[in-house]
Formats: sequence, structure tokens, C-alpha cells
Amino acid sequence: MGFKGFPKATIRKSPDSRTMGGFSWARERDHTVPFGIPLERGEEVLCRELLRLLPGRRIVCRAEQDGRSMLVKVFPGGHGRKEVRRERAGAAALRRAGVLSPELLFEGVVAGTDWPLVAYEYLPEAGSLRRLLDSGTLRGRQDLVLEVVRLIAFQHAGGLWQQDPHPDNFLLDGDGRVWSIDAGGYRDRKRPLGRRASMDRLGLLVAQFPAVIRPTPETILRAYCEVRGASWDPLRLERRFERAVTRWTRWRFIKYGRKSLRDCSEFETGRISGFHVIKRRELERELLDAWVSGGGLSPEPGCRVLKEGNSQTVWSTRLGETPVVVKRYNTKGRWHALRRTMAGDRAERAWKAAHWLRACGIPTPMPLALIREKRGLLVGEAWLVTGRASGRSAYLLDEEGWSREQVEELARMVVQLGALGLVHGDMKASNFLIGEEGVQVIDLDSLSRPRWRWLRERGVRADRERFLRNWKDPELRAAFEAALAEAEAAFRL
Repeated sequence: MGFKGFPKATIRKSPDSRTMGGFSWARERDHTVPFGIPLERGEEVLCRELLRLLPGRRIVCRAEQDGRSMLVKVFPGGHGRKEVRRERAGAAALRRAGVLSPELLFEGVVAGTDWPLVAYEYLPEAGSLRRLLDSGTLRGRQDLVLEVVRLIAFQHAGGLWQQDPHPDNFLLDGDGRVWSIDAGGYRDRKRPLGRRASMDRLGLLVAQFPAVIRPTPETILRAYCEVRGASWDPLRLERRFERAVTRWTRWRFIKYGRKSLRDCSEFETGRISGFHVIKRRELERELLDAWVSGGGLSPEPGCRVLKEGNSQTVWSTRLGETPVVVKRYNTKGRWHALRRTMAGDRAERAWKAAHWLRACGIPTPMPLALIREKRGLLVGEAWLVTGRASGRSAYLLDEEGWSREQVEELARMVVQLGALGLVHGDMKASNFLIGEEGVQVIDLDSLSRPRWRWLRERGVRADRERFLRNWKDPELRAAFEAALAEAEAAFRL
């Protein structure tokens, strides 16, 4: 059978040389490291680890030269010289403003090409802020967020405008100091940023933190305004800040949804004998090919069928050694396919929603592959393959007993969704799983984020009311009402 459209690995380690012939490392996604990057001045930089790769546009790697570690950026695209000028100007602006940032070591050109590159000091003891935010206590993570907010305020006071202030662009060293990286994303406005630009950039930053670890808007603005000075009043900025967070949250929702449908560093697209496939890159191509060829798109003998209906069939199986759940979206005929095409592909919606929730720190089974059958312009059957979540269904709380911790965790999950303006659309207790990994939300076919605020608020209220109707035990329902009220006070944004 085989894949069509998936790029094959073209790089292999040379037994006699560390340098890759033809510079194909700049154009392909699959590589073997280490490999050498020859410089025009006769030296060579040895790439030890690829950190980011945009074929034909940018390569970022951890490298070495004469035993010294460094971070190297290569720009093979047509705008390489412009990118290097931005890197140089941004590094100088950060230095002038007194912001901690890696030193720009040198600039150069890849030998035999016109591809410029820059090399920065590498900070081996510093960790990505995003990784640090995935662990630790809630209070500790909120303190980290506030530390970055203060750094952003310091940058704004120095006239620095950051194009992409997301957690991966900050590092925390062993002494607890926050470093700013990606100098090419900074612009020097020559004077302190005004209120409108400041709240826009701050809103973009905060929108990228999971809702569960965000401090309240008052706390964020108080930390920001303390740095900017006495003339900055948190109360006057609150509405502008909240609008910015809402706008950028929607922007991220749309952007990440589109990203999950195209070929990029995280996702891979292709075809298998008439099926259109989108998969995560860590899922091996050959493994998925063999699974589909072996009849994996239908329940096999021994599979546990979880749901069997006219519109959907859900079963539990294995993809290689990985336990998975497959949801097949059945088509009952041509008119059903037409209605599904006009109303939107539910499998695609669930695929995008799952990735969005995980990016926001909301647990849901990992989506691994989306397989679709297309009949011309019509959407036929589709298959969504996800990891298998452990735990028991939340509807058993009424029958098998419950604890205060379970109620509070489940309430926080519901409030988190509402805090992000997300409407689940089907808040049955069976769509929440409680296990050792905590609470996970499933069945995301109807999840959406309405554009208009009044629609979001109406949908969130409907979700909350439907969620409370699950609980027949008066004591359990009262416990959920109290837990929801407590969580809503913490997630007011």
C-alpha cells in the first residue's frame, strides 16, 4: 500500500565525514545528527541537536565549535539577510535595555551558499519556561507567570516590542533569573510602549498560558503596573487587558486548528490508497500503514466495542504496542454525506479541539491520527485514532461514592473550559474520566468557541446547567455547586 505525500528520510550519516552533501539538511525534515555546517571562512560548526526546523526557511540547532556550545540559526530562505539584520538589531536592543539575553557570538555564511547564520551563547543550565510550567505546584507556576509579566513590563518600559511573547521564548536559569531569547522577534520603539500596545502584547502573552495556572487579572495587572510606575492604574486597564486576552485566545484557537491540518514540524499529511491521512509525526508511518492495511479501520475479533450506532462506532484496540481508541464516523448515504459536508466534518472538529485543549493544559486523550474518505467534494467515513485514557467514568460517582478532591478537580475542569470561552456542547458525566492521571475530557465532536461574547456566555451557562443535571444525589450536586462557585472565583478571566 504505502504512503503518498509523506517525505522520506534522505539524510544518512557519512562514515568518513560529518558534513552532509548537497545541504539537504536545509530542505528536509528527517535527519541524522550530528552533521557539520561548513562556514565560508573555513571553519565548521557541528550540529548536535535540531531544535526547530522550517525547511527552506530556518534551522535552529544546538551546536559546538572547538568544544564551545552555542545555539545556531541558519536562514536558507530568500530573506536570510533581512532576518540576520533583525537578529543583530534585536540583540543590541535587548542589551541596551538591560534585559538578560544570550550573547550574540558571531555572524557568518554557510560555505558554498548565500545562507547567512548567527550563533548565540548557549545556556545549558537554563530550562524552557513552558517545560517548567508543566510541573510544580500551582502557586509556584503562578509565581513564574508573574515573574515573566514583570519582565515584559520592564521590556515595555524600555521601548521593546516582542513579536511572539510565548513561554518557549523565555528561559529560567539555576538562579531563578528569567532570560529573553529569540532576539529577532524584538523591535526597538525608541520610547516606552503606550497603554494600547502594552495591553495588546501582555494579552498575547497571557493567552498562551494554560487557564489553570493564570493568576487573576487583578494580580497580573498589579504586577505589571508596579514595574511601569505610579501613573499606571490596574483598574483603568482591566477591560482593555481582558479584551486583548479574549482576542488573542480566539486567534490561537483558529491558528492552532489550522496548523493541525497541514504538514509542519508537529503534523504530517499524506494519502493511503484513497484515504486522506493527518497524523502526529511521532507516530511511525510504516506502523500506521500496516495497521490500515491489516483491517484496522473496522473492529476486529477481540476488540472491545464501546459504542455501536448508526452515526458512530467506537472501539478499543492496539496500534502496534500502543493501546488506542478508534472512533469511526459512519456515513448512512449520499444525503447524510452531503449534510455532514455542509455542517462541518465532526472528526476534523474533534481532532482540532483535542490538540487545542492539550495546548491549553486541559487533559484529553492524545489524538494520533485522522483518516478520512473523500468522495469528490463530499466527506465520507472518517476515523479518529486517539490514545486510550485510563480511569472510570464520572457518572459512577453517584453509584460508587465520591471524594471532595474528585469533585473539586472535575469542577475545575468544567470552569477551565468556560474560562477559555469553550463550549463543550455535551456535558454528560460519561464524557469525563477520573483516573490516576486526574480528570480527562472526551467526546469533543461538538466543542466550539463562539465568536461573539454573548454566544460564548450562553453556551458556557448551558454547559454548566447540563453538567449539574448529571447528579441525582442532592449532597453530591450541592458539593459540585460549591466547587464550581469556588473555581469560578479563581478563573474570572
